[in-house]
Amino acid sequence: MEELLKAAFAPGVTPREFFFDHLPGLHAARQEQFNKNCKVPLILSLWFGDTDNRYTVELRSDGCEIEEGDMIDFPVATIRGQESRWEKVKPRLLEALLVASANEEKFEKKYGERVLTSTIVAAFEAQRGVIEVIIDTADGPIDLDVILNDYEPESGADRFKVELGEELVEKMARGEVEPRAAVGQIKISGQRKLALELGGFFAKHFDL
Repeated sequence: MEELLKAAFAPGVTPREFFFDHLPGLHAARQEQFNKNCKVPLILSLWFGDTDNRYTVELRSDGCEIEEGDMIDFPVATIRGQESRWEKVKPRLLEALLVASANEEKFEKKYGERVLTSTIVAAFEAQRGVIEVIIDTADGPIDLDVILNDYEPESGADRFKVELGEELVEKMARGEVEPRAAVGQIKISGQRKLALELGGFFAKHFDL
């Protein structure tokens, strides 16, 4: 798995190459774990706001489907970023994934098995809005929008901002910081009602 991740996030690998050339292999390598933890197909979309390029993937128990642009069905989340930051973001994402992968057994023993069911996904569809995530790094902030249950935000959608440091992200990936404890180290602003609703949802369904 480590070698597959390093190849997928290697310098020069474009977003299109990542999705079409590498993601199917990554999903296949994790197929058994996906089938264990996810009992429903999962649609996610990555949208680059500066180039308007979009890649949408449906992860399933029998493989994955990838399209440029939208799919007929809606994603559980769309992540909107900047393609101009792709090369700078990749090494950080790779490091976080490698660390998380190395600590997977530790997480499962500590937090127990988490299973995503159709009931949970159906309940999550009621969550609407945008989470702006800002991660402070030595190379400048990484700014992402997480759009819930849609490809683009609705006009006037509720939104809140989450700001945290790169060091905290690394500690969370290593399991050194409990999810509840991490909240105290994160700056949250904007419409807190949405933040509280999401917090309540994850506490109810995943005990986080």
